[in-house]
Amino acid sequence: MPLITTEAGVGRGLQPITAFLNLFASGGGGNATTSYAPAAQFVTNWNRGMIFDNLKIGIADFTEMDHNKVLFWHEDKITGTLLFGQDFMELS
Repeated sequence: MPLITTEAGVGRGLQPITAFLNLFASGGGGNATTSYAPAAQFVTNWNRGMIFDNLKIGIADFTEMDHNKVLFWHEDKITGTLLFGQDFMELS
């Protein structure tokens, strides 16, 4: 799953507006993987999660049952806030 926080854009895949804005407005059309979220983040059904401080493009792998893998390109370290609790409401 891509972890990208950036301007979501106008259109986000709706053509022809997205292609036009991506071409003539420096990527202003966006795409399906960009988000207005202020930080890349995830929460699992195991009541665990993380809010990342990193601003580079990253990817998360949730295929393993006992752990998650996260990689951010061009980063020496990953920083953020770990979330855990007995239920979803304890994560906030």
